Amino acid sequence: MRGDSLVALGYRDFRLLWFGQLISTAGSQMQSAALLWQIYAITHSPMDLGLIGLTRLVPMTGFSLISGLMADAMDRRRLMVMTQSGMAAGGAGGRLGRALVWGSDFRRDRWDGIAPGDRLGCSHHARSAPL
Repeated sequence: MRGDSLVALGYRDFRLLWFGQLISTAGSQMQSAALLWQIYAITHSPMDLGLIGLTRLVPMTGFSLISGLMADAMDRRRLMVMTQSGMAAGGAGGRLGRALVWGSDFRRDRWDGIAPGDRLGCSHHARSAPL
């Protein structure tokens, strides 16, 4: 019976989806950890960490209702590509922009990562709907 749980990984499309989700989730978690570490290194304030968490939760909760409808109405593969590409572009563009404008002085952009695109809720519904 234990071998039956891995049968789904025998299908190429499912393996691609599963490993893609694994890489995307790992990247999102690393981005979140780096953001919180950066904010704490700048401010040394647990209150600021809590505010970051709150400002990331509110848009995710609000947009989750809309994104659930979008996941049902749109082609899920197209929606996943759009949301994942948006998350990658937002993360890379934000980091590149800060590096070009401020160099290594991150004190000026203390609140830069409050609501990155991966927290809008669309990507979660698009990824979980096919499963």
